[in-house]
Amino acid sequence: MANWFYNIFSVSGEKDELKQFKIKAMGLSDFYDDGPTSVFSFKSLMPMPPDIANDPDKCNKWIDENWGMTGAAGARLEAESESELVYYFETRNDAPITFLKNLGKLWPKLKFRDSFVEPMNLRYALFMDVQGETFTPLALTSPEDAVPVLREEAEMGIAESQYNLAVCYADGEGVKQDVEEARKWFELAAAQGHSLALEAVAKRQ
Repeated sequence: MANWFYNIFSVSGEKDELKQFKIKAMGLSDFYDDGPTSVFSFKSLMPMPPDIANDPDKCNKWIDENWGMTGAAGARLEAESESELVYYFETRNDAPITFLKNLGKLWPKLKFRDSFVEPMNLRYALFMDVQGETFTPLALTSPEDAVPVLREEAEMGIAESQYNLAVCYADGEGVKQDVEEARKWFELAAAQGHSLALEAVAKRQ
C-alpha cells in the first residue's frame, strides 16, 4: 500500500522567470490516472534523456539520482501572483527532496519551498529556501510547529491545508481542541470539493 505525502510547493522569483517555469512545468503527466497532461510534471521539468529511457537499469538509476521518486500525482496550481506560484501535488512514499535539490540547480534564479503532510503517520515537515546550490535540510517538526504553516496556507484558500488544519483542531493536535474552529475549516475545504472534508462535514451534521 502506497503511503502518500501531500505537498504544498511554492516557487517565488521575478515575474518573467516564473512565467517560464509555469510553462515548463506543464507537460506529460507522471501518473496515467491523472490524464495525458499535468500543470506540474517531473517529466517536463526534468526530462529523462532519450538514450537512458530505453534501458531499464539506467532508467531506474537516473530516476533515483534526479527525481528520487516516480513523480507528482494530482497536481494543481492553487495560487498565482506576479511573484509566486503555489502548487499542490502528492508524492508516493516520500517527500520530493532529491527532485527539489536538483530543481534548484536548474532554476538558480528561483526560490523553492515545500511543506508536506504525511497523514498515515501524522508527520509534518518543512524544507525551504532552496535556491541554486543552497538547500535547507529537511527538518521534521511537531504538530505545534506545523499549525502556523497550515494556517497560513489555509488562509490562502488551499483546500488540503484547510482540511489538515481542521483535523488539528478536531483532534487537539498541536493546538487546543476547538470543535467550532474545526467545523469552520472542514466546511471551507468541503466547499472546494475536498472529499475527506465532505465526509467530515457529513458526519458532523
